[in-house]
Amino acid sequence: MPARFGSDLIIEVLISGTWYSVPGQRSTSGKINNEQVDVTEKGAVPWRGLAPCGVRISELSASCVTCDDLGKALFNYMMARAFDGAPFQARIR
Repeated sequence: MPARFGSDLIIEVLISGTWYSVPGQRSTSGKINNEQVDVTEKGAVPWRGLAPCGVRISELSASCVTCDDLGKALFNYMMARAFDGAPFQARIR
């Protein structure tokens, strides 16, 4: 996958089966991290034990300025889901 600039990313959110582009995006960035799972036991010194699985973390961020109703609705939707701890689908294009 080629490297991309944050200015090339457009964040979209899925609501009721329709993808909506977040309006007023000024800056965007994306980050993907892969972490190993350490399962080392006390008796395993000096060797480290790693599980054959891992954790993948994805993070999207955007700075937006919006005054229209769609922008406000998307912001309220994402904030309500975040405060409830409920997931929502987003993608970058």
